[in-house]
Amino acid sequence: MEKTTVAVIGSGVAGLGASWLLAKHGANVTLYESADRAGGHAHTVFPSPNGTQLAVDVGFIVFNQDTYPNLTQLLKFFDISCRPTSMSFGVSMADGLEYAGHGINSLFAQRRNLFRPTFWRMLSDIQKFYKEAETLNITADKTLKSMLANYSESFAKNHLLPMAGAIWSTDVNQVKNMQAQAFIDFFSNHGLLKIRGRPTWYTVEGGSISYINKVLTTPGVNLKLRSEIKNIERHSEHVVVIGDDINEKFDQVVIATHSDQALKLLSKPSSAEKKILKEFEYSKSLAYLHYDKRFMPRNPRAWASWNYIENHSGELCVSYW
Repeated sequence: MEKTTVAVIGSGVAGLGASWLLAKHGANVTLYESADRAGGHAHTVFPSPNGTQLAVDVGFIVFNQDTYPNLTQLLKFFDISCRPTSMSFGVSMADGLEYAGHGINSLFAQRRNLFRPTFWRMLSDIQKFYKEAETLNITADKTLKSMLANYSESFAKNHLLPMAGAIWSTDVNQVKNMQAQAFIDFFSNHGLLKIRGRPTWYTVEGGSISYINKVLTTPGVNLKLRSEIKNIERHSEHVVVIGDDINEKFDQVVIATHSDQALKLLSKPSSAEKKILKEFEYSKSLAYLHYDKRFMPRNPRAWASWNYIENHSGELCVSYW
C-alpha cells in the first residue's frame, strides 16, 4: 500500500508539528518554506559578545507547560532539556516613572513612589483587576478602552496598557481597541491574572533550533527551502500545490501559515473560509539583538525580563533581558 503524500506549507511551529506527527504515522511529507531557513518565529542566532558563543532565541523565547501542552510533549519526545526562566515585567515611562514586579525592591525601585498616591492607586487597581477580571460581565462589543474606564488612569497608563503592548508588540493606542473579553481570556489562559502561583516559564536549552533540527531529521519529512507556494488547487481526490517552479500533486495539504497568507493560497475559497481567514490582523515589528543598557530602565532596580520603554512620541519599545 502506497504511503499518503502530504504537502505542508510553512515551517513555523505549526508546520513543523504537523510534519513530524504525519511522518510519525507513516505519511510522506514535503515541507515547503519560502524563506532560506526553517522555523518561522522560532529563530536561534549565535552571537559571541565576549568571545563565548551563545545560543539566543530572538522570536519564540519562552513557554509554559499549561498553555503549551503539545510543545511540551514534543520537547519531551525528543528529550530536549529546558530550564526555568523569569517572566518578570518592568516599566519605564516617558514621564520618569519606573518600577518592576519581581519583589518589593523592584516595585519601589524609585523610593519616591512610596509617597505617591497615584502609584498606590495603581497597585490597588492591579489587585482589583486581577481578582475580578474573570467574573466581569463583558459584552462582545466592549473594548479594552471602555473596560478601563472603571479603573484609575494610573493603572491603565502605567500598567495594563504597557503590559498588553509588550505582549502583542503593538502600540498602546491600538491595544485600546482590542476586544476586552479576548484580552481577559488570553491573560487567563496564560496565568497572568494570578498575583501568586503563576505557571513556571521555561526556555529551550541550546535554543529552539534544537527541536527544529530534530523534526527535520525525522524519516519521512522532506524540507524544501526557498520554495514559495502561490496557489493551491483542490480536486476531488488530490490537491496540487503551485509555485514559480513547483507543480506537485499530493493526497492532502496542510496550510500552516498566517491566516491572510492561507486565504491568498486557496484558488477557490469558500464563503466560510473567506469569513474566518480574513478576520485576523497582523502588524510588523522590528527586532534588534543588543546589549545596550540605554534600552533598559534607567534605574537598574527596575530591570526585569520584559521591559516596556516608553518614549515621548508614544512608540513601543520592549527589551527582553
